[in-house]
Amino acid sequence: MDDGPDWILVGGTVLTGDPGKPRAQALAVRAGRIEAVGTRDEVQRLATARTRVDDLAGAVVIPGLADAHGHVLGLGFALRRVDLRGVPSYEELVRRTAAQAGQQPAGGWVLGRGWDQTLWPGGDFPHHRALSQAVPDHPVLLNRIDGHAAIANAAALRLAGIDRNTPDPPGGRILRDADGQPTGVLVDNATALVEEMVTVLSRKEQLETLEQAVRHLAGLGLTAVHDAGVGYDPTVGNADPEDPGWGTVDLYRELLRKGRLPLRVYVMLGGNGAYPPEDSYFSRPPVLGEGDGMLTVRTIKLGVDGALGSRGAALESPYSDEPGNAGLITREQETLDRLVRRAFEAGWQVAIHAIGDRGNRMALDAIAAARAAVPGAADPRPRIEHAQVLRPHDIPRFAELGAIASVQPTHATSDRRWAEQRLGPGRLAGAYAYASLARAGAVVACGSDFPVERASPLEGLQAAVTRDGWRLEEALTAAAALECFTAGAARAAFWEEELGRISPGLRADLTVLDQDPLSVPPESLGGLKVLRTIVGGRITHDGGAAAAR
Repeated sequence: MDDGPDWILVGGTVLTGDPGKPRAQALAVRAGRIEAVGTRDEVQRLATARTRVDDLAGAVVIPGLADAHGHVLGLGFALRRVDLRGVPSYEELVRRTAAQAGQQPAGGWVLGRGWDQTLWPGGDFPHHRALSQAVPDHPVLLNRIDGHAAIANAAALRLAGIDRNTPDPPGGRILRDADGQPTGVLVDNATALVEEMVTVLSRKEQLETLEQAVRHLAGLGLTAVHDAGVGYDPTVGNADPEDPGWGTVDLYRELLRKGRLPLRVYVMLGGNGAYPPEDSYFSRPPVLGEGDGMLTVRTIKLGVDGALGSRGAALESPYSDEPGNAGLITREQETLDRLVRRAFEAGWQVAIHAIGDRGNRMALDAIAAARAAVPGAADPRPRIEHAQVLRPHDIPRFAELGAIASVQPTHATSDRRWAEQRLGPGRLAGAYAYASLARAGAVVACGSDFPVERASPLEGLQAAVTRDGWRLEEALTAAAALECFTAGAARAAFWEEELGRISPGLRADLTVLDQDPLSVPPESLGGLKVLRTIVGGRITHDGGAAAAR
């Protein structure tokens, strides 16, 4: 006997993401999947006595929004640590850090993230003197907004044994003053020298931090997140370089087991640095769709360079505002080629962090070499994370090589203040080139890179469409941007047969908004209200949608 659908949503607009049927009035859900999409009458006729019927009262249902690149534990820490996002001066950074230190016993670490020296008068990297004077009795480590640089105070430098005689580590820089003394600013792999001294969180603290982050993400309308690199990180307890990232995977499993994981998670093992030992990435097989599709681990993340804001992104020629510096290579081409080839052979997807034009060229070359060496690889679907500064003639290579461009539109609006200073006008032609990538046939998946940027996918939509008026030739339409945060992200995770559209048979992962993102003025996209987040037919966030009648 057919008992009918579990749940029907009517009285609003459904943006399906399906080109053959882009709009509907209602949908039905059964056993966590979409059963029907159509007019109100068509769908409501399916209802039985057991069916719950919700009147959307004019709200708009879209495919569940996904963030294709974020750092979930990093977001949890950002929510619990010194928030330095948007601080207008180094003096304000020092003030906030000293206030936090005043609430902790002497000797305890003070950690924070979010500072951006380009917002400060002069725009120069700071020196630790003022910070060390204000906070002399606590070791301090404050990450730059992009996570590719940090400033440590004198106490932290002492603990790490960093002085004028400490050499720069491979893939990293210790900035020094005119006397040759460390300024406290550490770039890329140099941050590990201090991170290894940070007191490790207990498992309970890690679990609490992770849960706080995923609940925050669900509240933003996200039904899925690609956790872009869980690996060897002593600051969060993942201190086993022989088994990188699986400690965090086990935290996700615990939340899943307890029914406290409110969104799907697609995990990438590894990170941007040159550790852990590369062979350890392949110590276990991938995990596909554990917990009814809630947890997947099938990607190895590799880094080749740093970030543009800290001048660590690898460029083909030096920075326009720092002659003689062409950025940092954190993994040599030979090693990158070998790891990408091995991933193809072992059935792992590979995601390569590449920001500078040299870094992106290296990533594309490694993918090309792996495709040639392993021609029988079963749909390896490689990704390039950020794809931020490209040589124009490299843009078509994404589609040619089947490389997914995993981009973050809010980086364009954040970086526009100084990107031309770093790159010069000539290199801007291939920078933040989202529309060019799409026109060239590449799959474009959108995310935010939280906590580098705010995690709101609606702000990401607005940035993709408006770009704050900057280089509008690379702006996406609202429909194309929405596709990048839904179908594009789903394809980047091999989920296109399960997610990314509202169509019968697909999982009922939905985001309910107060207005139509394809009809409102583009500059108001970031202000849309999330009424509900729904994963597998289950409400994971309720922000005020109409009650069932």
